[in-house]
Amino acid sequence: MLCITPELLVEARAKALAKRTNSKEKTRLKKIGTSHHDLVLAAIHRLTGDDYRAEAGATESAVVVSAWKTDPNIFGLVGFAQQYPDNRRVYITYCGSKGLIHLGLVERIRGRRVRLTAAGMKRAQEIVGSMKRSS
Repeated sequence: MLCITPELLVEARAKALAKRTNSKEKTRLKKIGTSHHDLVLAAIHRLTGDDYRAEAGATESAVVVSAWKTDPNIFGLVGFAQQYPDNRRVYITYCGSKGLIHLGLVERIRGRRVRLTAAGMKRAQEIVGSMKRSS
């Protein structure tokens, strides 16, 4: 039986933080011109398609999983990045004071659903295009 001690948690968090701030990861993100915001925009775009006026939008849970699948090292749970998404990281990216909703790129619709605005759709299409060219 595995006993999780506070020391193990601190060590796991330190390793996860080191991975997140890894210079190779930063270089990769800069190379394709993406940030946390861009990755979440691309995740929402993947879920909703090209029609930004779609009434259905995407559930917040689906956005979390989609963003995590895009980059588990950024949106993964500390210490378990490859196994589980961290919903708080994704929520902060679009709900925070500097988030996508505040920037006017994403809007909330009907409770816990979100969709891209016209400006968000334009940016998401640019991001998806640059990601396809770089891979």
